[in-house]
Amino acid sequence: MINPSGLPLRLVVGAVILRGQWLAVVREADGSLTLSKGGIEPGEDPFTALRREVHEEAGLTDFAVLAELGTWERENFTRTRWVQNRFFLCRTKQTSGQPLEVGYSLEWHLLSNPPALFWTDQYEVLAAARA
Repeated sequence: MINPSGLPLRLVVGAVILRGQWLAVVREADGSLTLSKGGIEPGEDPFTALRREVHEEAGLTDFAVLAELGTWERENFTRTRWVQNRFFLCRTKQTSGQPLEVGYSLEWHLLSNPPALFWTDQYEVLAAARA
């Protein structure tokens, strides 16, 4: 996809984390639900950023990256940046975690019946994970 507005680019990594048939979902401080994701900091490689973001938002620290699912692009919520979201399929046996982000919490939902997610493109990410 092309950045139609010429907005500054933000590189982001995200995770579809499975525990059997269960999907890890993050409830953000504002109550919205999303897959764990966040920006790559200067000097970080994508896998280091992925581990940091999942720990910060979901509190999960013990997971394996199985595959890359692809990249989805869009404007951010405030329309100030063009976000390039690179998602990975991950697996864990961990059932709970303590998110580092204030107001964030980890929830588990069936992959076959995910909750209403804030970002609609994340349904495409889930479809890629099922395939």
